[in-house]
Amino acid sequence: MHETFNLEINITYMLYLNYEVVYYLLPSGRIPVKEYLCDFNTDERAEIKRSFDFLSLKEGRLPAPYSKHVSKKIWELRIKYLNHRHRILYFIGSRRKIVLLSAFLKKTSKTPRTEIARANKYYLNYLSNTL
Repeated sequence: MHETFNLEINITYMLYLNYEVVYYLLPSGRIPVKEYLCDFNTDERAEIKRSFDFLSLKEGRLPAPYSKHVSKKIWELRIKYLNHRHRILYFIGSRRKIVLLSAFLKKTSKTPRTEIARANKYYLNYLSNTL
């Protein structure tokens, strides 16, 4: 059974000191990164969210090994917790926003093309709905 993640705590976005970290919202109302977080215990979620703080403080531009460019405007936030290698795909948007597009548990040496394609699709959808 999955632990329920309290969506009321951090509704759609989190405000940090420098940049606003925003969860991408699908047209269906689902929030992919939040759904991903639900699969992990409280300590692991807290570690991932600390990475969001770090990302915000550094305005989305983290050095290796914390972040890596994957495609066009898409970056990969890299989080290691115990034996899990979490990847959160994001982009740096306008108005000091960092948009968290999708997340997955990395199991291979390369980022799966399907994950990059999904993030690109979300990115384009986000842009078309905000312009």
